[in-house]
Amino acid sequence: MHLTVNPDLEQQLVALADASGRNPQEMTDKALRQYIAREAEIIAKIRNGLAQADRSQTSPHADVMARIDAKLAALERPRP
Repeated sequence: MHLTVNPDLEQQLVALADASGRNPQEMTDKALRQYIAREAEIIAKIRNGLAQADRSQTSPHADVMARIDAKLAALERPRP
């Protein structure tokens, strides 16, 4: 497979590779692998959520918001 990259992006990749002493092709392969893995995980989670909804395995909105609020509050607390 051959991919065409925007010239600006290619220039940034080459500059980063030069600055870090790495191979641009290896960096591109790694970046694409990470991107594909992340996208596949997102799609799997969406499909799982849709399947749960089809089985009526959902939570009330108020319960979900309470969990989110609790997590946000925990993040806002100052750490000792």
